[in-house]
Amino acid sequence: MTNIFRTPMRIFRKKFVLGFFVPVLYFFVHFSSTMAAEETRIVGAFNGCNYGKAYELANGMLLVCRGYSYSYSYSPRVIVIDASTVLIGENQYSAVIRSGSILRTNVSGTFEGCNFGVHINFDNGLVFACQSYNYHYAYRPDVEIVWVDGAYTVYIDNEKYDGTLYKQ
Repeated sequence: MTNIFRTPMRIFRKKFVLGFFVPVLYFFVHFSSTMAAEETRIVGAFNGCNYGKAYELANGMLLVCRGYSYSYSYSPRVIVIDASTVLIGENQYSAVIRSGSILRTNVSGTFEGCNFGVHINFDNGLVFACQSYNYHYAYRPDVEIVWVDGAYTVYIDNEKYDGTLYKQ
């Protein structure tokens, strides 16, 4: 013998569960990233975003810019809004947070830009073989070697250069 109240009760429970728990679950999934915004600081000077430019963060991660915008501040506060947007000071930027590191050194002596096949010695013992052309003159300019997601990018005097790193 079948209970006639059993089927309507099952339908009621399904509607209640779907009507109550689905919106609650949606709220937590949709709004959890804004409620738990991560906050940190840039270590040192922030010179605005240039696509691919990386900045060290106080939490040990790197901020990697995904757009272009100039601004300057020293050790500004960074609030991660979502996976591709951060708030730096009062301005919003397209950027991502990645694990990686920045190795800082200098060119040993005079730097006269890159030319295909030219080797540039760095103070830390690494040698950079240029694979692009760009003229730039500076004496002992700063070098940043940015390691992100298993790949590196070399910046000499804040200019990005293509090439290969070698140990001396």
